[in-house]
Amino acid sequence: MLKIAKSAGAIVRREGSETEAWLELPADTFASHLDELVGTHAAELDYRVKAHSRIVRRLLGLVYTEHSTAGMDADAGK
Repeated sequence: MLKIAKSAGAIVRREGSETEAWLELPADTFASHLDELVGTHAAELDYRVKAHSRIVRRLLGLVYTEHSTAGMDADAGK
C-alpha cells in the first residue's frame, strides 16, 4: 500500500513501527462538485433502471410460468 501511495505522490512519514501516508488533493472547484453530482446521479439512475428491469423480468417470468401451466392443465383435461 505504501508503494502505491508513494507512486501517487503521497507524503510518507514513519515513526517507529507506525507509518502514515497522506496525499494532498487539488482544491475543490465548481467543476469538481458538478462532476461528482453528475456521476452520483448517473449511478443512481443506472441502479434504478436495473432494479426495475429485474422486477419486470420476474413478473414476466411469473406470467409466462402461469400461462405455460394453464396450457398444461387444459391439455390434461383432454
